[in-house]
Amino acid sequence: MVFYRIKEIIQCHSMFQMALASRVSEWDSVEMIGDVFVASFSKSMVLDAYSEYVINFSAAVGILKKTCATKPAFLEFLKQCQESSPDRITLYGLMMKPIQRFPQFILLLQDMLKNTTKGHPDRLPLQMALTELETLAEKLNERKRDADQRCEIKQIAKAMNERYLNKLLSCGNRYLIRSDDMLETVYTDKGEIMKTKERRLFMLNDVLMCATVHIRSSHENSGVVSGQRYLLKWSVPLGHVDVIEYGSNEGQGENCRFPLQSSSEVMVTNAKPNKLYMGPGQLYNDL
Repeated sequence: MVFYRIKEIIQCHSMFQMALASRVSEWDSVEMIGDVFVASFSKSMVLDAYSEYVINFSAAVGILKKTCATKPAFLEFLKQCQESSPDRITLYGLMMKPIQRFPQFILLLQDMLKNTTKGHPDRLPLQMALTELETLAEKLNERKRDADQRCEIKQIAKAMNERYLNKLLSCGNRYLIRSDDMLETVYTDKGEIMKTKERRLFMLNDVLMCATVHIRSSHENSGVVSGQRYLLKWSVPLGHVDVIEYGSNEGQGENCRFPLQSSSEVMVTNAKPNKLYMGPGQLYNDL
């Protein structure tokens, strides 16, 4: 788990190093390096190995932290390794190097392009190499975002601990877009505020969910660990949800019953079977 896909990453860079060494040996006749970058990092195995390493990185660091906390001998071993290394780098610092590699390559290629004249034969290969690595970095970010979104969905489902919700979240390619703490306002028929409730909204790619947050504490190893649990209040398809922006100060008279401060509200319509309605949408239109 800690050194997941490291062998494949080393293999990628070993091949890159051999290609560089071969090019340096014939540098007097072939003054080009951009094509070496393109050939080495356009392979699918590079993206696969790096993306899985990046996705697994948080879990790997978590395992190291837990092991250091529970096994003093392992922590002492890491300290000795750091002290005996030439640059005194930590294991965490070493694990960060693959993540930092492509941003460093991109900066290097940008600098090389600045110092390569337009007529030089390596100019176009360097531009192609830069494009290739920027595309690779973006694909890595996309895969990391997708993995994070899937992980968040699992965490929410676990915190909800409801069969219906687990079924709802696990079906299809459902993923979390964002979650926010909101204030749900309940109005009377006259448009007066009756009460407000603290809620957390989860916006998935096709569903809007509303839940209350409960803090749960547990005692582990004489320490108190707090975790959040969610009680699902309702969920509706995004197609039934409108976000209404309001708050224009124009046209507010002295007889206005409530101020139209810059704000927004979420109005859920056609939300069967509960026919849920939030906010004085029609009342605002009349006003």
